Order: sequence, then C-alpha cells, then structure tokens
Amino acid sequence: MTLPTSEHPDAEGARGTKAANAGAPSSLPTREALWLYLGVLFLLITLGAVLRELRPGPSGIALTELLAILLPVLVLTGARRLLALRILRLWPFSFSLLFGGALVGAAWFYGTAIFIEPLAERLVPVPPALKEEMMQLLLPAAGLRPAWVDLFCFALMPAVCEEVLFRGVMLPSLRAGFSVVLHRRLSPRRVAWLALLVTAMLFGVFHLTPAKMLPTAILGFGFGAVVLWTGSLWPAIAMHFGNNALVILLLRAGLEEPPSPLTGAGGGWAWLLGACICAGIGLWLMRWRVSALTESRKNVTAETDSCS
Repeated sequence: MTLPTSEHPDAEGARGTKAANAGAPSSLPTREALWLYLGVLFLLITLGAVLRELRPGPSGIALTELLAILLPVLVLTGARRLLALRILRLWPFSFSLLFGGALVGAAWFYGTAIFIEPLAERLVPVPPALKEEMMQLLLPAAGLRPAWVDLFCFALMPAVCEEVLFRGVMLPSLRAGFSVVLHRRLSPRRVAWLALLVTAMLFGVFHLTPAKMLPTAILGFGFGAVVLWTGSLWPAIAMHFGNNALVILLLRAGLEEPPSPLTGAGGGWAWLLGACICAGIGLWLMRWRVSALTESRKNVTAETDSCS
C-alpha cells in the first residue's frame, strides 16, 4: 500500500463544486484541531462520567460518543462554515470502500488480537478489575441484550464518532500542519506517515487505558492508512465497526479472543487463512475503487483543459 500525496476527489463532484470549493480549506487549522482534541478529551472524562452514571450500559456509551465527540466536531465545522461532508472525507460514498474496509478491518482485528495484544499484555497487563468491568458491560448478569443494541451502541456509534474526529479531522489537519513546518526536511509521503503515526498515538491515548494504548494505536494506524490511501473516511469507519463488532460477537460466542495458531488453539490456522482471504479481497476492492476515482480524475482534468 502506498500513501498518496493528495486525496482522490469525486469526479462527478469536481464538475459541480469546483467553483464553490475554490479557496476553501481542505482541513481544519492544526491548532484548532488540537484544541478540539483536548476539548473532546475533557468532555469524554467529565460529561462521559455523568452520562454513564445517569444512563449505565449501552445507552450511556452511545450518548457519550454522540455528545462528547461527534457534536463538538459538527459544531466547529458548522461555525467555520466548512463543507463538512468533504472536510470529513464522507463524500463521495462508496459501497466498495465500505465493504472492502469491513473485510480489511476483520483481518486487521485478527492480526492485532493474535500478535499485538499478547505483547501488550506482557508489557502492561490489563487490571483484573477493568477486565471484569468490561465483561459485565458486554455480558451482563441479567442476560444478553439483543445483538443489534450492542452492535449499534458499542460498535457503530464509536466507529462513526471516533473516525470523524481522528481520521476525519485530526489526520488531515496534522498532515497539513506538518507539511507547512517540515516541507523542506520531509517529502510529502513522509509527512503523511508522520501525521498517520501521531494521529494513531493520540487515538491510543484517547482511550485512557494504559494497557490498551499500544493495541489501540496499532488499530488506529491501520484505520488512518486506508484513509490516506483512498481519500475516504468510509473504509476506516467500516474497519473500526468490524473490530468492535467482532469483539462483541466473539464474547457472545464464549471466546475472549480469537483462536490463534501461535497458541495451538483449535481452528487457529483456519482463522488465519480466513483473515488473509478477507484482507486480500478487501484490499482488491479498495484498490479497484481508488483506480476508478483516479481514472475519473484524469478524465475530468482532460475535459477541463480542452475547454479552457
């Protein structure tokens, strides 16, 4: 996978919105993005604690994601009168990027679970009290909730809200800021990698669990890489959703972690093969879409040049 030096625009939108977007920023200023991150982190700690106290369980988690993370982003982009869908890389929508992201997300989850999680557990073990709290949240003693409730509150809401903040706002803002400061020292490709790394680290810190910072940062690195590659936030949302959804579904199936060939667990090699197949198909789908967008961009550029 190679990271582009610019996002892939929508060819159809390039015709209709070129004039309207002239001079419009492609990202929030870096300083504003960093203040937004700190503000959201403060809301996550304070408002999130209140909401989870008032509405324990999945509803409290979903409200925290909505009010403490997504709402500040929408308010800030609205206050600056920015084209939010384009600034946040939510337009154009693509089913191939969404489905491809979900498949790659499943493979990324599996790789992180069998390679990174055991290493992180050795370095900084998860406190038993925290593990028990998470188990009670996802597997309550009163009985399992409908699967769609958990998938919506614990998988979909975090995927949308957190990806909008980190890969929709933080990643392009840091990339733009680093480009200004480091353009004489680093190539655009290296600037993109640096922004990707810093965003992943901020994503790990954001979850406020030292034992989970490394695996979460690795996950965030993968989410950001597909955004830089495709120019779209949708595959990252699908990857994030897939990761959280697989955790929920595995726990409901009685598995705290997926079978790994490294531990000799039954079915480990079959899981690894399935992850490789998912990664291959997902990457092919995303590459196909990126190639189609690039070709459309070339055609639009050629038409514009011929008309001028």
